Amino acid sequence: MECKLCIDACPTNALYWDSGEVKVSEELCVFCTACVLSCIVDDCIQVRRRRANGEVEEFSTPREALLLQHRINTEKRTGRVESRKVHEREVPSLHRIRSLPPFLSRYGTESQERVKEAD
Repeated sequence: MECKLCIDACPTNALYWDSGEVKVSEELCVFCTACVLSCIVDDCIQVRRRRANGEVEEFSTPREALLLQHRINTEKRTGRVESRKVHEREVPSLHRIRSLPPFLSRYGTESQERVKEAD
């Protein structure tokens, strides 16, 4: 069946027909999953890539594509959270700075003067 829904869905024209099968040009493919999500036949398109770390990712059904996207997005979110945790350890929070005693705070003398004026 040559319906070409997947070929039309590809934003980079990475798909093409060859010997009655849909093939993927790995150089052009950006792994957006549009082809697999638009295809009406499971396992018709085999998308595969090897990451720089040697890990191979592949999908050929909408379920596999969505699970892969979910895993990648989860890894990105986890990385951002870990990065934020490291940053928070290196840079004290504003709340922590405000809770310092006046003699340790950069703004201690100014704060003490405001308290005296309020009394």
